[in-house]
Amino acid sequence: MSAMDNSAVAVSVVMSVFNGQRYLRQAIESVLRQAGVSFEFIVIDDASSDATAQILAGYSDPRIRIIRNERNLGLPLSLNKGIALARGAMIARQDADDISLPGRLQKQLVYLEEHPGCALVGSDFFIIDDEDHLLAASSLPSEDQRIRAVLETKNCFAHSAMMFRKAAFDAVGGYRREFPGCLDYDLALRLSQRYALANLPERLLRYRVHPQSMSAEKSARMAFERSLIVLAWQKRRRGESDAEVLKTPLPRLKEDPRRLLAGQYYGFADSLYAGGDARAARRFSWKSLCLFPFHRQAAGLLLRTWLPGAVRSWLRNHRSTLCRK
Repeated sequence: MSAMDNSAVAVSVVMSVFNGQRYLRQAIESVLRQAGVSFEFIVIDDASSDATAQILAGYSDPRIRIIRNERNLGLPLSLNKGIALARGAMIARQDADDISLPGRLQKQLVYLEEHPGCALVGSDFFIIDDEDHLLAASSLPSEDQRIRAVLETKNCFAHSAMMFRKAAFDAVGGYRREFPGCLDYDLALRLSQRYALANLPERLLRYRVHPQSMSAEKSARMAFERSLIVLAWQKRRRGESDAEVLKTPLPRLKEDPRRLLAGQYYGFADSLYAGGDARAARRFSWKSLCLFPFHRQAAGLLLRTWLPGAVRSWLRNHRSTLCRK
């Protein structure tokens, strides 16, 4: 790779991949096609045993920097390693099975440059399956105040659509290995306690849902992780240390892929419902129940999607208050 000065790199795109050969080329090409912004592309091969290394070796683009871990470190530590090596002042995330759409990097960079008080910007996204078929589209909160209200109970960022300031990332301590399945939610909450956050109301990513995805493999522990993350955030908000929360061991759960994917579909349904798209939420709730008929949360959400619009709006607006009670 040819040498690049720090001043020549506006954005460092950081990806960690572990045995991601199936979708890796699509993900890489979607980044390399980004225009209008100077960037480097740091790819951490987290000790893959499939054809990932060979695929990466086939790229000679000078913007790509490939680092191979001698042993598997996991997503949080691998991303921290890549970001520590980054030259750009802005960090853009990219997962190995997602697709960044044209203009993503430029639009997010312009937003951060025009809003110096904002540390993190995401975007809406399309949801696709393992064959690239379009399933639905997100409708995330875009304004800082609304994002903060939603973050009290759940994440409202797609990790692979995030761009954030490296200085802010370092200031809050980076990714924490204690939350490997919800590391983006934990990061967003910690950043929200110091900086403004935003989502661009434009779909700049194709987010893939499939049984073998990183999110699906970890979804059995995600509910537990989310509860710990919220507890840690509440402690910090009261001026207390969250160190004891970080010591809580995560359960080692093994569940079949259908149940994992059902949980993933419910998560999308919940996000879509919170964004006001009852029809799409109904479709994903039904998909969840078809895979796992005993998913009580999906069943309850499916019923709520049939409520009158005024009732649904009231429930969404008072959700955080009701959850605290």
